[in-house]
Amino acid sequence: MTDKSESQSDSRSGTHHHDTGYKELFSYPEMVQALIEGFLPQELSQRVDFETLTPQPGSYVTPLFDERIEDVVWSMEIDCAGTRQPLYLVSRKTPVV
Repeated sequence: MTDKSESQSDSRSGTHHHDTGYKELFSYPEMVQALIEGFLPQELSQRVDFETLTPQPGSYVTPLFDERIEDVVWSMEIDCAGTRQPLYLVSRKTPVV
C-alpha cells in the first residue's frame, strides 16, 4: 500500500517527492543522452553532439523579478543543415499548488 503522503508535496519545502528522483536521475549525462535517444526520432538524435552535453545553471529571475528554480538544465549542440546550433533541455520543477 502506498503512503498517501509520499505522493503529496512537502508543505515545508514546496517540493514533490518525485521531483527529487527526477533531478537525481537527470543529473547524469548518460541518462540525459538515453532520454534524448529514446524520445527523439533517430534521424534527429543522431545529429546531437553528446560530447557537448553540459549542465547549466538551473535558476534565474524573470523580467517580473520572480525567482524561478529549475530542476535540471542541459545544453548541447545539434547539427542543423551543416551548422551547429545550441539545443537546451529543461526539466521544470513541479509547480507548487
